[in-house]
Amino acid sequence: MTLPVSRSTDEMMEAVYDGVTIVDTGILLAVIEDERRTQRDVCALYAVALRMNFGQTDYGAINKAIVQRWSMSGLKAIKRRAWRAVEEADQHDRHP
Repeated sequence: MTLPVSRSTDEMMEAVYDGVTIVDTGILLAVIEDERRTQRDVCALYAVALRMNFGQTDYGAINKAIVQRWSMSGLKAIKRRAWRAVEEADQHDRHP
C-alpha cells in the first residue's frame, strides 16, 4: 500500500506500526515541500522509510530538503523522533 500524502499525521504514524506502507523519496520530498505539513508529518514518514530499510530511499536529498525548509536543528529533531518511533514500533513487534 502506498501512503497518500493527504493522510493525517496520526494515520501516518499508524503506518509505522502496521509495516505495510510504502514511502519513497518522492513522497517524502512532496510532504517536506508542502507548506501545510509540519515536522511531525515528516517525522512520521521518515520513520516509515527507516523501518522499511530497502536501501532505495535517497536520504541525502531528503535531509537536504529538510534543512532547506527548517534548519539543521529541524533535521536533527525529525531524525531523533523518527528513530524513537522506529524503536517503539520494533518493541511493539517483539512484545505485542
